[in-house]
Amino acid sequence: MIHGGYNYAEATQELRGLMTDTVIAKAIGYRHRNSVLKMVQGAIPSHPIGENLYILYVETFKRKPPCW
Repeated sequence: MIHGGYNYAEATQELRGLMTDTVIAKAIGYRHRNSVLKMVQGAIPSHPIGENLYILYVETFKRKPPCW
């Protein structure tokens, strides 16, 4: 089976080590920081938010986010 995407929760948690939930939310297009917490808890973001999170992760860590 082919899995698309990446581990959103783990990627978000790693970003939280360097920036606040508010900064992450603003950078990826969420209006509220609570949406970032929901991703850490396992929520799957919409496709555009997932892409933005991917880009933020790569720009921050210079590597691809963790796989499932």
